[in-house]
Amino acid sequence: MKCTYTWLKEFVDFDFSAAELAEQLTMLGLEVDSFSEIKHDFHDAIIGKIEEKIDDQHFKVTIGKEIVTATSSESQLSANQPVVIFRRNVGSKQYSIASYQALGISDDPAIIYIEENIPLSKKIAEIIPEIDVVYDIDITTNRPDCLSIIGIAREIATCTGNPLRIPDVSLIEAKLPAAAKIQIKILTPNGCPRYGARIIQDLTIHPSPIWMHDRLVKVGLRAINNVVDVTNYVLIELGHPLHAFDYNLLLDHQIQVRLSEHGERFVTLDGKGYTLDDNTVLICDAKRPVAIGGIMGGLNSEVKNSTQAVLLECAYFNPSHIRKSSGKLGLTTDSSMRFCRGVDPNGVVFIINRAAQLMQLTAQGSILQGVVDEYVQPIEPTKITLRTERVHNVLGTTIAAGQIKQILSRLGNTVVEQNRVPDKSATIKKSEQDSVIFQVIAPTFRPDLTREIDLIEEIARVTGYEVIPEKVSTSFVFNSRVNWRERFLCLSKDYWIGNGFYEVVGNSMIPLSDISLKFYAEETIQLLNPLSEDMAVLRPSLIPSLLRQTQYNLFRQQETIRLFEIGNIFQQQNQTHQEDLSLGGMLTGFALPTHWEHKNRSIDFYDLKGLLFGFCQWFRIVNLKIKTGSHWALEAPGVNLEVNGIEIGSAGKIKKEILAQYDIPSECLIFELNLRKLFPNITWDRQYQPIPRFPSVRRDLAFLLDFEITGDVLEKEIKRWGGTFLKSLNIFDVYIGKQVPIGKKSVAVSLIFQAEERTLVESEINQIVGRIISELKRSINAELRS
Repeated sequence: MKCTYTWLKEFVDFDFSAAELAEQLTMLGLEVDSFSEIKHDFHDAIIGKIEEKIDDQHFKVTIGKEIVTATSSESQLSANQPVVIFRRNVGSKQYSIASYQALGISDDPAIIYIEENIPLSKKIAEIIPEIDVVYDIDITTNRPDCLSIIGIAREIATCTGNPLRIPDVSLIEAKLPAAAKIQIKILTPNGCPRYGARIIQDLTIHPSPIWMHDRLVKVGLRAINNVVDVTNYVLIELGHPLHAFDYNLLLDHQIQVRLSEHGERFVTLDGKGYTLDDNTVLICDAKRPVAIGGIMGGLNSEVKNSTQAVLLECAYFNPSHIRKSSGKLGLTTDSSMRFCRGVDPNGVVFIINRAAQLMQLTAQGSILQGVVDEYVQPIEPTKITLRTERVHNVLGTTIAAGQIKQILSRLGNTVVEQNRVPDKSATIKKSEQDSVIFQVIAPTFRPDLTREIDLIEEIARVTGYEVIPEKVSTSFVFNSRVNWRERFLCLSKDYWIGNGFYEVVGNSMIPLSDISLKFYAEETIQLLNPLSEDMAVLRPSLIPSLLRQTQYNLFRQQETIRLFEIGNIFQQQNQTHQEDLSLGGMLTGFALPTHWEHKNRSIDFYDLKGLLFGFCQWFRIVNLKIKTGSHWALEAPGVNLEVNGIEIGSAGKIKKEILAQYDIPSECLIFELNLRKLFPNITWDRQYQPIPRFPSVRRDLAFLLDFEITGDVLEKEIKRWGGTFLKSLNIFDVYIGKQVPIGKKSVAVSLIFQAEERTLVESEINQIVGRIISELKRSINAELRS
């Protein structure tokens, strides 16, 4: 939002310097991004009147009682036309007829337009300031009222105590009522609760007066003509967008506000065509759209130099409708930006009258009597109860009730004192030891004021945050239930980081052209309105993100890489989708750091398997099983991970063709776990077990097994027959060679036996081992090797 120092002073008196005003506005919450001084040297430019045209470039001009000769490149000037002339050089008697560009007012090369009622010999410096300051203010989305000169001036008035000057609006109206010349129908009350209109006839379209031209240019707008410029001027002055239609181009002199039909086409003022959906608010005449409500007018009802009558529109549109339409069309204007945030629905009549007043001033014309105002869904101001005791408790201050009332009143609120009750706060002075309850009616130009805490924030920022005392410490009771999900995620990260992994965070939206999606056989979920092509698909797996991160690191000479990510994945499921929290990891490079004590070896599947089993042990997850299976990204055979018969993830080597697409030359191992399925299997309870007092006994056995028998099956059978004294077992050797028959393998197992209440004797252990040997022979045809 741009505004000028002199324009603000028209609404409120203040003595701040340019820098002080910037600081004051920033402290009020209106952050000034920048401010710059504008200096003009008008060279004593003065208003004169053309008496005679000498030739195409020379004219006789009257200045008071003096007649001088002035030059101009504009040959279409005529006698009796008021113009601005200036000396080409200081002290020179050579004059030129000024353009806006020549005096540095704007880039417009046109001759400066001067109204007939401006007295001759009046200096330009008396009409527009030679020195001014332009402020560029960053207005937060919750303060639409400050997207205007009057809104910013109200803030200054609040902190200075000086009164805010509201423009005095008085109109000279014709006897003919406007209602006789226009019919308004609102067919979408939700999209447009209020629509007001005025009709101004017998207008003269010409450039705007120099003071209006100057102000519009300073705040970044282009001057067009006196009718259009008035709507832009009031937009900046009062913050409410307006639009002027050529009244004679409105078919049957009707206005209908309706929602668009799907596929309907419309051409805006800038000549661009748009295809609309079925939820865009349209302003129409009897047969066709003439504007996209709250966004931009149409080319078919544009005000031109030939326009003689206008219909002036001032409406209130539902902010959510404008936000959606503006986003879908990719069309953002000064009007849509304000309507998106919310304008004052109850300021329509005052604003349209102000615009009509300025239009009559600059374009003459006859204003028909009355505003045709359709207000189908009246919007009532919000009522808020405010307790001064609550103000004191939140801010830690002792602001008097009278000062609170004064602050809120200056901000435009209606404040009524309800009653006084004893204040329990010991920090309040005795003279102020009454807690007052106010009933505050927030103005409709402040849609952000809805709760008591909002009013307290207003009091704090106007009083000044610097006067709120700092508190070094405070006491509070923190008693909340453990969030086990968050604890699980934190402990998961601790485990993988502790094992040499680095956490990465990828975007849940990936490009449709992502290489890995070519191998993903299932249907992906594509966004209807993606922010960009790089964020068009919801990722079905963490693997694409991990592959890109691996590629990034390998390209930067990182040989050994261990990455993990915890994030959401999205998979198509019939007519809907399934969103899951997933844990994924990628490993490549060496198993151990380079060292003189050992040889380097590449990381393999058994390293990954150990990490996964360790992760489950970390959370006391039992019954983790590994089974062969297929996976779209893994070399066959991949493995599926199961807990209690439920598949919770996959692990294995990435397919070589996928790695080749990413230019990854080294072998990569990857895993992905579904944390939603894994979480219920965690054992959070911990039980203390004392260190055994009695010694353990170890027995090593080597079995000859059929090649198809897995280690998992062997372990299961040993545990089945090992009894309560078998505390642990470990497969420490697998041999296939000359001493082993074809189709067989030798598997060596270490068994640990221990009793908690006594020392085991040899005969007991021999009996248990004998049972294990015999039962394994019977169940899996395992033979004990001698």
